[in-house]
Amino acid sequence: MNAAVTIMQTTDWTRFSTEDWFRQFGAWMNGNTEVKRLVYKSLPTRKLNQKQREQLIAKYMNDESFREPVVRRGVTCQITDNEARAFQRIILDIRQIESEPLQEWMDVVWARFVMNESVREIATNRETSIIQIQQDTKCGLAFISGRYPNLISSLLKK
Repeated sequence: MNAAVTIMQTTDWTRFSTEDWFRQFGAWMNGNTEVKRLVYKSLPTRKLNQKQREQLIAKYMNDESFREPVVRRGVTCQITDNEARAFQRIILDIRQIESEPLQEWMDVVWARFVMNESVREIATNRETSIIQIQQDTKCGLAFISGRYPNLISSLLKK
């Protein structure tokens, strides 16, 4: 009898480091192949009249808390749909584990590599130190490497 080969078995996990798999998955999720762009759907689909347009511009100009979105160079998506699904299976498997510290580590790994946030941004958003974010990243990657030996982290090799 022939055993069915799964996506997890056919994926070449040595193509990328764990961090790059997260980056590739983020590029795949966003559906882009060249530049990661932030899309905002803040305006309604109907057309605005002149008065509404002026009010919207005045609100924008007076809002000091508004920050222009930062568009960073994205990652060119180099994975297939099947590879993305296989990596998604790993992420979902880890997310089902009921461990608060592990989920916090995974949130940091997700923010850093999939959402492409800097360590400083993550630390500011979580009101913690940069060193703590770096440690959480290493702990999350170490857990993934321990659970899935075929995923090797380049950050932990240093």
